Amino acid sequence: MNSERQRRECEFQLLRYVPDAVRNEYVHIGVILREAESEDQPARTEVRFTHDWRRVKCLDPDADTALLESMESELRQRLADPPLDREAPGRLMRILEESLSLNVQMTSPRRTWPRACRQGWKS
Repeated sequence: MNSERQRRECEFQLLRYVPDAVRNEYVHIGVILREAESEDQPARTEVRFTHDWRRVKCLDPDADTALLESMESELRQRLADPPLDREAPGRLMRILEESLSLNVQMTSPRRTWPRACRQGWKS
C-alpha cells in the first residue's frame, strides 16, 4: 500500500476554556477532528476533551469541570446520531453552538494531512 493512499485530509478545531472574555486568557481543553470523506469510507468526526483539569482550575478555581466533562459526552452523542454527511455542512456548527457554554470557544478550522487520522482515534 503506497503512502499517498494512506494520507487523508483532515480538519481540526481546538476547543478552549475562556473564563473571562475581557482578559482573553484561555486553556485548550479539547479538539474536534473531521476526516474527509473518501470513496471507500464515509467522513468521520471525533471529539476529545482533556481529562486532566488542573490547568483549567489554575486559571479558574471555580470552573465547573463536571459540566465540561458532560459537554464532551453530549457532543459525542449528538455527532454520532445520525452521522454527519456532506449534505448537511452547517449541522456540525449548529450542534457545537448549541452544546458549548459561553466559556468554551472554538478556533478557526485548520487543515492537515496526517498519515491516517483514524490511528489517533483508537481508545
